[in-house]
Amino acid sequence: RGQDINQAIWSLAVAYHNNYQRELSDSLFLLLADVPEYAPQAFVGLAGNESCFPPSNYETIVELYSKALSLGAELDLVEWCRYAYALTRIGRRTDAESVMSQLSGYEDAAIYEYYWKTYRDDGLYEKALYECARTYQLSDSTVNSQLNQSLFKAETEYFGQEAEISEMKAKHIKTVWGLTIFLSFVALGLFVSELRRRNIRNQLRLEEADMIVNESFRLNKMLQQGNEELQCEIDSVRSKTYSLQRMLLGQYRSGFAEIAALVETPNADKIDNVAAKRYLSKVKELISEIESDGAGWSKFEARLNESFDGVIRKLRIDYPSLSEKRIKLFSFITIGFDATTCAVLLNEKQEYVRVMKSRLHQFLESNPTENTALYRMCLNEYK
Repeated sequence: RGQDINQAIWSLAVAYHNNYQRELSDSLFLLLADVPEYAPQAFVGLAGNESCFPPSNYETIVELYSKALSLGAELDLVEWCRYAYALTRIGRRTDAESVMSQLSGYEDAAIYEYYWKTYRDDGLYEKALYECARTYQLSDSTVNSQLNQSLFKAETEYFGQEAEISEMKAKHIKTVWGLTIFLSFVALGLFVSELRRRNIRNQLRLEEADMIVNESFRLNKMLQQGNEELQCEIDSVRSKTYSLQRMLLGQYRSGFAEIAALVETPNADKIDNVAAKRYLSKVKELISEIESDGAGWSKFEARLNESFDGVIRKLRIDYPSLSEKRIKLFSFITIGFDATTCAVLLNEKQEYVRVMKSRLHQFLESNPTENTALYRMCLNEYK
């Protein structure tokens, strides 16, 4: 019973196609596209609808015929010709010629119609008329023959008009070319005349330009000499500044040398000298700043920034991801503390402090900034 229904759908789809009701025909073919027995011919029917009812989408036609062939559909001569023509329209001329070569032994109106349309699309109107005449001569009915004869007459008039238009275009192009050449010679004469006048003016300008260039070279040479002298002065100032910075750093470190020895707080009660006790009290206050993490450390860091070109502030700006422990280590190294003192203050082993210092040095060298020379100087002479 299901087979009878599918056959009825197929027959109705073909009938709609023959009566130029494409939408109804397409909807029925689509119903059969999911039925294995009817799917190949259903895709053929969809491709036929797309071919017969303009505007045709030739890529869709090729896709539908290819799908039908992959499902084992058997195309008749007309369908092969439609397939080949669609291949031609999407630029697959080689594939189309391969299909038509398989039909070379046949003589049918569909084959001549293929060549007629192809020649027409290529602008070969004489060949198109010849194939058009052969098409209607092989028509299999009087009505088709009469229709094709009318079509041949229309095509003949159309192609004749195209030939006349092409001839008129050719004459027009010749006329335009003639006028263009004439005007070109006139323009060329004017151009040569103007060019001569400009050559005279340009010669004067070139002489003036040579004078300007020579003067520019002279001024540039003077400027280069001035730049060299200025650079020498800048280098001298930088050298003096660097020497002063190193001297300041040495003095600063010498001031903290005694503090480093007092990191382990001595017993002040055993010191009899009042001045020594007072000095020890100040040193202990400074050590408490160094050992603290809050306001005390901020106070010590402010001391260091004020005394040595804002080095810690610059370090925090250049490397915001740097940990507090690394910043403290940098501060201790700057004031001249050795590995033993740093280890006590950071509560780390001496060997680990040396590793931290090495890694800090590598980090700063691999991420240079405009303050790298300052950081490098603060980290040198570390033991």
